[in-house]
Amino acid sequence: VQTYLGFEQIIGAVERIKEILPDFEKGPGLNFNKLEKLKGSLEIYNLSFTYNQSKAGVFDINLYINEGDVVGIIGPNGSGKSTLVDLLSRFYEPQQGHIILGGHKSAEVDIEVWRGQFAVLTREPYLFDVSVFDNVALASANASHDKVIEAFQNSGLQKVVESLPQGYDTHVGESGILLSTGQRQLVALARIFLQNPSVVILDEALVSLDPDVHDTFVEALKAWKEDRIVIITSHKFDNTWPYTQLVHLQGGRVVKYDQLGSSEKLRSGKLPKN
Repeated sequence: VQTYLGFEQIIGAVERIKEILPDFEKGPGLNFNKLEKLKGSLEIYNLSFTYNQSKAGVFDINLYINEGDVVGIIGPNGSGKSTLVDLLSRFYEPQQGHIILGGHKSAEVDIEVWRGQFAVLTREPYLFDVSVFDNVALASANASHDKVIEAFQNSGLQKVVESLPQGYDTHVGESGILLSTGQRQLVALARIFLQNPSVVILDEALVSLDPDVHDTFVEALKAWKEDRIVIITSHKFDNTWPYTQLVHLQGGRVVKYDQLGSSEKLRSGKLPKN
């Protein structure tokens, strides 16, 4: 099996992407090793953000998400779901309030370290014009060949590879055009498994999947997630997920909150007050 042959091309593309991302100050920054995990609850306090010259955004969001929770963020277009995702992953910084992961405020953590704790999957993940193996392997530069294969197996992508003409060495085309929508999402899921983040966010990622791929995706993530936090944004409730919390957004505000699971913090009665 050819491995890592497309890495120079991949790294170059990643560096170009970094150049167009917002250039944030890193703040004081804690002395975290780049490989260290921020583990623990995800806390959101009085979080507000609006776009320049716009009334759109999110307003006074308060949530406590414990390890192992599966949280559904439900709302129509323009309700603030994607804005909340962008704030959690620090594509934007809060104008008011705090985001805390594992006891550390986001503003006090090096932005690259913070982003390394999150994996965000949208409905159109970007794939590079290299092999399917290299597209997964780029998620962790230090991963062994066996770890990459393990990600293929755990995500359900292994069955896809077995149907491809050149197996792991099959090139996927620009933006993954030679793969189906479902196959591209399984590649992205395998990347997440290899990255091993503390928080996984699915931003309307499963909207266009056929039922078989949808079920494969859901079952793979449920089996893998263990004590990780999973956040799922959607227009509607999807009963295939074992939600512990449902948060309904409208106009950037929480308009309804449902407790469905047995999170320790929820059992204690410390519910968010919006």
